[in-house]
Amino acid sequence: QVSATVGNGTPLVTSISRTIAPTEDYLWAYVASLLHFDGANNSTTFTDQKGKTWSRSGAPIISTTQSRFGGASGYFTGAQYITTPNHADFNFGAGDFVIEWSTYYTTAPAGSASPQAIIRKFTTASQQCWDVWMYYTGSGNTEFRFNISTTGADTVTALSSSTSTDSWAIPANTWTKWAIFRYGNTLYFTVDGVVKKSVAFTSTIFAGTSQVEFGNGDGSSGAVFYAEELRITKSGRYSG
Repeated sequence: QVSATVGNGTPLVTSISRTIAPTEDYLWAYVASLLHFDGANNSTTFTDQKGKTWSRSGAPIISTTQSRFGGASGYFTGAQYITTPNHADFNFGAGDFVIEWSTYYTTAPAGSASPQAIIRKFTTASQQCWDVWMYYTGSGNTEFRFNISTTGADTVTALSSSTSTDSWAIPANTWTKWAIFRYGNTLYFTVDGVVKKSVAFTSTIFAGTSQVEFGNGDGSSGAVFYAEELRITKSGRYSG
């Protein structure tokens, strides 16, 4: 049972099941991207329900080996990720937003010197916006980190959560739902709908021109995983 609640009356459990149809999503106009990762086995096409174009770096594929919904998922290993060009939809400024996705790790990120940049808009010098990292820091501890830039060139850790202090884990060989979202002046990090960390947040995120990347953006973490239901919403969807 989930513990996070939702703004405007929509249960959070909706986002943990298959992402609801556009006609049923009252925030569809504010959805920046929605990828189900559906398709034929070994397909190299990553379809965005909002019409944005995603390209491959390395050799990520659509795989039918694992699936949470729809019979397929995205498969990422090594230095593999997908990218979409800069768009104003991904610049959150001082407003609410939600970044959410599901993963099935067969190999979790390993090594504090080799974090997994799972999703980010942070790759162009002086045009950095935000990024999400997962990495193993040693002694059985893994850290989730959400970084932002306020100038395009600085890096500010807005939220950091560790498995040893906040009671969560990256389970192997099972599906897990992740989300980072802003509601008002608070950032929330949730695992399977349960809030694991919340922090005060009043910053304005820089509106840079970096592309968006999803997958193994850093390439050195050793992570191997399947992914489903990546959704980015430029609006408040959950209220913590």
